[in-house]
Amino acid sequence: MKRFIFISFFLSGSLFFSPIDWADTNTNFRAANAAYNRKDYRIAFSLLKELANQGHAIAQYNLGVMYTNGQGVTQDDEQAAYWYQKAAEQGNTLAQFNLGNMYDNGQGVIQDYEQAVYWYQKAADQGNTLAQYNLGARYSNGQGVIQNYEQAAHWYQEAAKQGNALAQNNLGNMYNDGQGVAQNYKQAVYWYQKAAEQGNTLAQYNLGLRYALGQGVVKNNVVAYALSNIAATKDNNAKEARDILSQQMTQEERTAGQSLSKQMSQPGHLLFALNEYLQEHSHPLIYLK
Repeated sequence: MKRFIFISFFLSGSLFFSPIDWADTNTNFRAANAAYNRKDYRIAFSLLKELANQGHAIAQYNLGVMYTNGQGVTQDDEQAAYWYQKAAEQGNTLAQFNLGNMYDNGQGVIQDYEQAVYWYQKAADQGNTLAQYNLGARYSNGQGVIQNYEQAAHWYQEAAKQGNALAQNNLGNMYNDGQGVAQNYKQAVYWYQKAAEQGNTLAQYNLGLRYALGQGVVKNNVVAYALSNIAATKDNNAKEARDILSQQMTQEERTAGQSLSKQMSQPGHLLFALNEYLQEHSHPLIYLK
């Protein structure tokens, strides 16, 4: 069976500085940036706090990050949420996304899925790919919104076009099942390929299943084995699928599958190796556009 995954990311591991004019010219902001980069967090925090109190959205966002991480200050989710909110209300997309996550997880605020969706929507409308993915997940599972597969597919597509591998895999699932979109196995395969090339284990597993079942592609047990073998290193379901498939194959096919798996496992080489194998065996090539 296909595999979905719904994950809330939290974008708080580092500071993000905006190219807007004041950030380039403000002495305190540049000093805060330099202090942060040399891990002098107390100085960075002090400088950012002054700017945040003056209403600078980027400084407010960065202050939220430092409260989240406990950098230069005692870790405090409530204060993090406070400063994310200040920046989010000024349209800062990173703050909007992080605030959505805090409402999603009940960190520093009372858990509120509707508020999470509200802030994800704000960030998604500005092109934030992680917010687009999370918004798609909320519409898919009806958390904080009325379940709507068409909206889920829309937001997965927006994130997928920007290269979000999780969104690409989930969009592939929606095309596979005909949820929110017309069922289209070739489109499912297209998006699984995109995600699989980025190392997404579930997409590798899902793409392998398509080759095992002959859905959207010509059935090919060697390719199915190779893909499930790659995914099996991180996913027990893929391991089980590989072992079941192995019992239906000849030794020659298993050897070919293992060889192909090794070639596809090289970083950034999955689709290239797959295309080469298909061409050598007179199969239709994969969908690259």
